[in-house]
Amino acid sequence: GAAASNAARAAGAWDVVFYGDSITEDWSGTRYAHPSARYGDTREVFDRVFNKDAGGKYSGTALGIAGDTVSSLLWRLRHGELPEEEGAMRSKVWWILIGTNDFTRSGCNAAEVTAGIIAVAEEVGRKKHGIIVINK
Repeated sequence: GAAASNAARAAGAWDVVFYGDSITEDWSGTRYAHPSARYGDTREVFDRVFNKDAGGKYSGTALGIAGDTVSSLLWRLRHGELPEEEGAMRSKVWWILIGTNDFTRSGCNAAEVTAGIIAVAEEVGRKKHGIIVINK
């Protein structure tokens, strides 16, 4: 599935790892882990900044899944998408962009979404070193 695809893409060292929902997945040029012509231009723009092989200044990977919620992202991080082994995945910055679907699909309130985002950030901080950015 999409989480397994993300875990395979994420191995290695990065300047920035982005976690999130469809907004983040779009940067990969995919939707539900399948290539999407609709988001090809989005991928090109992302690569210009976050793909050193394409001339980007930074290395980055976008690990989003369309429709994802805070609880789903937290589950992914706890079940393989954020391996604890030191050499498995490294980043200088961990960027979290999640929560929109919790409001629109799950009916959560701001306090619930905020608590979930904090839990995601704590999970990343518990397993990895680097700067954590929350963008909501």
